[in-house]
Formats: sequence, structure tokens, C-alpha cells
Amino acid sequence: MQQYGCAALGHFSGSDANRARIAKAGGIEAVVAALRAHPHHDELQAIGLGACFNIEIGRASCRE
Repeated sequence: MQQYGCAALGHFSGSDANRARIAKAGGIEAVVAALRAHPHHDELQAIGLGACFNIEIGRASCRE
């Protein structure tokens, strides 16, 4: 179930506004918690890391 949540966050992080909302709502922390809770679930790890990348890489602070 957590992999679907991570996938959704990654999917919805396509705009600056959504990235900011996700970060403000604790989305990054939720993804990291899922990654830590399931360290041997390869698919979740891949999806979760992708979500973190998508959320963070597009934020203005990362582009400077």
C-alpha cells in the first residue's frame, strides 16, 4: 500500500505548486518513513526514491 502512496506523491509532483504542497504537508517525511519501514522491498525503494527525487529536484532551492 505504501508504494502506491509514494507513486502518487511522485506523480503529483509535476508542478512547483504541488511540490511545495507535498513538502509542506510532510510528504517527503512520509516517503522516507515508508523507505525505512520496508528496506528490503525493492519496488517500494525504487518508487520512493523516485518520488523524493521528483519532489526535491524541481523545487526552486534545488535549481539555484
